[in-house]
Amino acid sequence: MSRIIRPVVSPRGRVVVLSGATLWLVAAMLLSAAPDGASATEVMAPARFTSFEEIAGAPGLLYYPRVFTDARGAVYVADEGAARVVRLAGAAGPGAEADVVFGREGQGPGEMLLPHSVAVDSAGNVFVTDIQLGRINKYAADGAFLTSVVLPMVASVVVDSQDRVLAYPGRGEALLQRFSNDLGSDEPLLKKTDPLLHDDVLGVLMALDAEDRLYLLDQSGPRIDVYDRDMRRIGGWDVDAPGLRATIAQRLAAAKAKADDGTARISGIQAMALSPDGAELFFAYLIKPSPEEKFTRVSVYSVDGEHRWSQDRDTRVYGAAFTADGDLLEGGPEKVSVWTTRGPQPTATAGSN
Repeated sequence: MSRIIRPVVSPRGRVVVLSGATLWLVAAMLLSAAPDGASATEVMAPARFTSFEEIAGAPGLLYYPRVFTDARGAVYVADEGAARVVRLAGAAGPGAEADVVFGREGQGPGEMLLPHSVAVDSAGNVFVTDIQLGRINKYAADGAFLTSVVLPMVASVVVDSQDRVLAYPGRGEALLQRFSNDLGSDEPLLKKTDPLLHDDVLGVLMALDAEDRLYLLDQSGPRIDVYDRDMRRIGGWDVDAPGLRATIAQRLAAAKAKADDGTARISGIQAMALSPDGAELFFAYLIKPSPEEKFTRVSVYSVDGEHRWSQDRDTRVYGAAFTADGDLLEGGPEKVSVWTTRGPQPTATAGSN
């Protein structure tokens, strides 16, 4: 089931309410005034369009897939179960076909075990982090392996407008490492403020816009810090996503009770994505109303920290990306879901689940 919560809408805004009964879920158009005299903001939350569990030309069901897009609009699926990255030949959805497959399972050159993050440069070269082998692999656009660099516990990776590679290493004193495009040289960027948490794979998540503004999610807040291309901090805000802090506190207390040294840490946000226009940030995180109940909540904020909308999911979201058309792709345990605000929205009441 999906529920929309705390929407911010103008008197003429539209909010989609989801019903889980059909392939693309019935949407309801609601009218509401902006709360407490807030400035009017039109917000459209997405309705699920479809989902897919396999990719033609890349045999095997998806397992913990993460999704990424490049500047050309191509969709990449990092398939943890098959230890590979698949570029789709067209739009994401049922009948999705493989264009190129990058890597295969193994520990040799160009092989991988746990692909985690994907970034693409202006020439179409693809960079893939492997959190188990602790390295970044670089592939040509046709899938040929080019080179790699060892970086223990490397997680997130992005490529800037100069085709430099920024990576969150997960280990060491530097919060980020910036590599040349050939991965032959690097420089440390920023310094860790919470080494214990920042050694976690999800301690930091990143997104980079067209102007090379870096949105760095620091799970120790959690907070967003914004840096310009010269790595000068130009802004930031605390992430106060609905229900997130209460869940982190609950999970942290339970973890500390089990930890001998009491130094347990919890990474609250599982996925982050930046919208194509660079105006909104998407977050996916776990909510535990009670020890027996849990679900995933997704929230969207403006890049200035204004909460736009939230929805609940009945499955975990491990990776997310926006397409060039604004559709939202979410990688769950065994499928990729496609959510959309495009096309006609039928004027109907929400159906039952």
